[in-house]
Amino acid sequence: MTSPAASTNFQRLPVATRRRALLRSGRRVGTTTTVLFGLYFLLPFDGGRRDGAFLYLIGGAIVFVVTLVMQVRAIQQSDFPYLHAIEAVAVALPLLVVLSASVYVSMSGANPQHFSEPLSKSGAIYFSVTVLSTVGFGDIVPRSDFARLVVSAQMLLNLVLLGTIARMLVGAAQTRASQEPTTDHDVS
Repeated sequence: MTSPAASTNFQRLPVATRRRALLRSGRRVGTTTTVLFGLYFLLPFDGGRRDGAFLYLIGGAIVFVVTLVMQVRAIQQSDFPYLHAIEAVAVALPLLVVLSASVYVSMSGANPQHFSEPLSKSGAIYFSVTVLSTVGFGDIVPRSDFARLVVSAQMLLNLVLLGTIARMLVGAAQTRASQEPTTDHDVS
């Protein structure tokens, strides 16, 4: 349950202030997504190291948790907590895709037999999105037991992470919204 002030503050602001807040939020999401995919396509994830997938998995988990903690803190300090929560979800989803794709492309580079076809970086993004969205077209499938376990783990983690992300972000937004509204409407 949100306070009436928090749920209506944004709508009651001048149009120019709302527009600036939305544009800044859109720029942050666009910039973050561009940087994530840019780094993904520039970094050498497909070097063929056998332990590469594990290292990317651990490193990615650390990056994801740190990013999530930073987003929760930002929501708790935001003048527009719901807008910031939406922004955080819009950043978390591409991050999940890029992190899982880096694991898949690394696995495929180490052993192309892990999947029904060798995965390029684009192919790993595509496969990651189909797993995340639970579509599963069947054109790329895990072939080895190891790959099936990793993909199964991603499916379960996606469900847990998305539920947890949604709960944490909404909770942070509700906590901030229930506090006294600030008088400073400057958005960062």
